[in-house]
Amino acid sequence: MKTSSPNCLPWIATPLIAIALCVAGSSAALAQADPFGGDPFGSAPAPKPAAEPEDAKADAPKGPTADDVAAAKQALIDRQAKGIERERMRPVLDAIAETRPSSPVELMGAIESLMNLNQPDDAKPYLQKLLALKLNDEALYVLQRKVGSGVFFRLSADKRYHPEGHDLAESVLNAAHKQVRDPRRLDTL
Repeated sequence: MKTSSPNCLPWIATPLIAIALCVAGSSAALAQADPFGGDPFGSAPAPKPAAEPEDAKADAPKGPTADDVAAAKQALIDRQAKGIERERMRPVLDAIAETRPSSPVELMGAIESLMNLNQPDDAKPYLQKLLALKLNDEALYVLQRKVGSGVFFRLSADKRYHPEGHDLAESVLNAAHKQVRDPRRLDTL
């Protein structure tokens, strides 16, 4: 009987040596420092820089902060945008003025249109005209029925229309409240 030949030894030893080298190489690679710069041992953070003395802060020039500059820049942009927007609105504002609203319903139509266009300064003269009519409770109730309550709630809530808008809204809504609870009117229903 013949024993195995020593020629198979290189075929077995070569893969074993290759595996051993791979294991040794990978453990050496894992032992290297973090490639992203982190400390693998978690040492203490770098010390904070020393604080400036109070005298240095007092001598430092006082000027606008970054927030002040940003707020001023935004205010300028808003003013410019408002001017541009006003010029774009000019034909619409002129068309509303050309209708020459005079009745309470017409005046409220102009006011509501200007509110929808976000033009409180143009709406105030119409509010003043409507208040100058000094309508009685019945006329205010009729106005509320024709226009609806929503516009009066908006006038009351939006401070840009105060005091005229609030006064008108309060008088109209109070008149409507009285009318819907009037016993004589309820008897006719």
